[in-house]
Amino acid sequence: MIETVTINKSDIFNYVSTNVIKSIIDIDDKLCTLLLIKMINQDLIQTLKISLNVNISDFQQVIKSNVAIASAITSIARIHMRPFKIHLATKYTGSIFTSVP
Repeated sequence: MIETVTINKSDIFNYVSTNVIKSIIDIDDKLCTLLLIKMINQDLIQTLKISLNVNISDFQQVIKSNVAIASAITSIARIHMRPFKIHLATKYTGSIFTSVP
């Protein structure tokens, strides 16, 4: 179901945060028309918007890892392990070496 709404441009954030907007048509400097797709329960969206109060800065943590360094270490380890893996007298199981299959 599509709904057409003419609003003030200053109110557009309220519609964008709670609706699926198909298109925005400018009328003049103060007004625009929105074509809204009504597939979402508006009461549920409003409840979630009111009840969700998250402080994003609480989730920032210092990252103590580096993908490039981890990749380099893994590559060097694989190069080092290659002779052991191709030796016919040992069987490499992914974590240990055994002389018995």
